[in-house]
Amino acid sequence: PCPACSWTTWDRLHCCYTSHIKLIYTASDRGVWSLGPKYIFKERPASPPTFEPQNLRFIAENTTMPIPTLITDYEDDGRTYIQMTRGPGETLEEAWPRLTSEENEGVARDTAAYLAQLRGLKGGKMAGLGEKPVYNTFLFHDDFGVPHGPISSSADLWAHLALQLKDIPAPARERMRQRMPAAESYTFTHGDLAIVNIMGKDGKLAGIIDWERSAYLPVWWEYVGAGIGLSDEDAEWKALLRKYLGRHEGAREWGVDMWLLRKYSELDERGEKALAKMIKSAEEEEVKGE
Repeated sequence: PCPACSWTTWDRLHCCYTSHIKLIYTASDRGVWSLGPKYIFKERPASPPTFEPQNLRFIAENTTMPIPTLITDYEDDGRTYIQMTRGPGETLEEAWPRLTSEENEGVARDTAAYLAQLRGLKGGKMAGLGEKPVYNTFLFHDDFGVPHGPISSSADLWAHLALQLKDIPAPARERMRQRMPAAESYTFTHGDLAIVNIMGKDGKLAGIIDWERSAYLPVWWEYVGAGIGLSDEDAEWKALLRKYLGRHEGAREWGVDMWLLRKYSELDERGEKALAKMIKSAEEEEVKGE
């Protein structure tokens, strides 16, 4: 039988039913279903936990952002189930080839305007709501299921990040520590503004989805995270979005180097150049100090 719907070939051949409930996304052992045109149903393991339901409630109560409306969520037998409204339109990834440059600019501008509301939501620590741990593979360069924090200082943040640089030459690692932007202050952050998480309709922004990674993060992370392109279209979208976000260019340059150096044993050409730059910079700093 089908692992998603349990139907067998016999069922399919002996019935004229066509389902309007569709499996539209899978990753690992998670799935997202479309329940007709109005609702989305997510199923995933209960561990690691998802904080999307709490985050959606929080955003709805504290901003005017266009987000899904949470219908229900619950856990059963080690699985988490979440039902929410399905926003209008289609993902920006689907619409991207058809949009004009003016429409692209408008979506980026409006997205940044809504995100500005999050900068006013501040926390005392780097953590999820209720001081839950942070799960963010792009920031910490590890598996999504690894919890971090709460984190309360720049030194604490570096202790987590340094684990991913433990194998690179000490001078380069120390230079990265020196360049790391201050972690404080912490503002509520979406954390994954990929082109697939932006909804558009009629050439305009229609919604921002997928809030499971959201947490109180350094104020610069939204900008830095928007520098990680997961495809050519995603890179184009994020480059456009950064034009309208609060600029943190020094933090972004540091973040790009962290991304390039995260796998020291498998550095590509860009990673080799970044490492050489760090070592040279460290040597120059040492000469200045003599």
